Amino acid sequence: QKDSPKREQLLATVALTYGAIPYNEKDDTLTVDKAFDYLCNEILLEEKHPFTREAVVWAIGNLARRNFEQIESKLQKLVAHL
Repeated sequence: QKDSPKREQLLATVALTYGAIPYNEKDDTLTVDKAFDYLCNEILLEEKHPFTREAVVWAIGNLARRNFEQIESKLQKLVAHL
């Protein structure tokens, strides 16, 4: 998107990547919980640019579709906060 500065494009790319990774819970380096926390706390709640926020919302939705049971309570807290 042309009106988005490079920083926002990079953050959106990171968010989309976090949402697309097929997490293996046997590897505790990067888990669904850690990805969700990063997306929410480090990007969504800090960034105001709509392009970046839209990417984070998509990534969270993708995580939720694939791992709903794991992040259901976190989703409820996020929705209440937003």
